[in-house]
Amino acid sequence: MSRRALGRAVERAAAWWRASRAGRTVNRYSAANGGLLAGGIAYSVLFSLVAVMTIALTTFAGILGHNQALERQVERQLSSWFPGVLKTGGDGLVAPNSWIHSGALSVASAVAAVVLVWSALSAMGAVQTGVRAMFQLDPSQGGAPWLS
Repeated sequence: MSRRALGRAVERAAAWWRASRAGRTVNRYSAANGGLLAGGIAYSVLFSLVAVMTIALTTFAGILGHNQALERQVERQLSSWFPGVLKTGGDGLVAPNSWIHSGALSVASAVAAVVLVWSALSAMGAVQTGVRAMFQLDPSQGGAPWLS
């Protein structure tokens, strides 16, 4: 095959790719900074998960009291769901006991609840912004005002 024939074949393949649904999707995703939008959504959701875990562990500790065996079982399960987050005998970011406070309704619980609501609304706002950007819709139109 000559260089010219190879060049035409590559051009036809590239034209076919650009015309395909997958090619148009990748092109639109790149043009609208899809990676940046997805990263923003993931960042907002991560804050929500931290607040949920804080509230859940505090509530769990308040309900269980001092049942050490059940606490360790829950810690192991959370470590399997979120590897590398909880310190359970090895590497991890946060010791589970540091999230558990003596009173169910403490300042930490109130702050965690506020952070949860704020971060959940921010996550929904990030999803709204990302979807509107992907579909080239005016960001000022539609949606709940607190999500904008």
